[in-house]
Amino acid sequence: MELLEALLNLFSGKIPGVDFRPAYPGEQGARRVGRPVVTGEIDGETVKPGSDELRLRFKIFLPAGTGASRGQEIFAAMCKAAGEAYPGFSAIARGAAQVEKTTGMLVIPCTLTFLTEESASPGETVPVTLGGREFQAEAVKLSIAFGGDDLTAIGEELPFAVEEPVTEYTVELDGIAPEGLESLARFTAEIGTPPEIYRRCRWKSISAALRRAVFVSREKA
Repeated sequence: MELLEALLNLFSGKIPGVDFRPAYPGEQGARRVGRPVVTGEIDGETVKPGSDELRLRFKIFLPAGTGASRGQEIFAAMCKAAGEAYPGFSAIARGAAQVEKTTGMLVIPCTLTFLTEESASPGETVPVTLGGREFQAEAVKLSIAFGGDDLTAIGEELPFAVEEPVTEYTVELDGIAPEGLESLARFTAEIGTPPEIYRRCRWKSISAALRRAVFVSREKA
């Protein structure tokens, strides 16, 4: 989340006339958009020994009467600012402009990927603790999903807030020996060094043949 917050602050200072904010700020927002708004969230993270790849998903919202060319200008300015500030800025992807049915605004989705690399010893793995038991994984992949019930004022279609927003983390452990993991339920997981801690975890899938285990959690420390 630190990189996402830093980027939103960077873009706010570098690109005038545009509001940059987290996709799920946890607070009530304006019902009408008077100028371009860009929301950002974590799309996924892959951790391997010696490297860490973080994907951030952004949506560029353009108010009525604003052409797609304005969105392309904002996207180009975001890429330029990110490239100048972060050497690990490694990839970009931009989707086609679409009209959002709920708001009628033009929306341009895009993804920025950042890669950090450190020296790693041959055969190095990621330390993992599951329910108090220690394991080693060849790679760890994190994806994040957001949800909640939209609140809409009477007579309006545009949601102005999200009731009880929920964040769900899905963690995929690759190259792990999963024998016996199926016995764990509502367990605590510690990933990496220093550890990222997930609580009240439950299994989504376990494959001994693929040496892969995937769990989900709604609590991350």
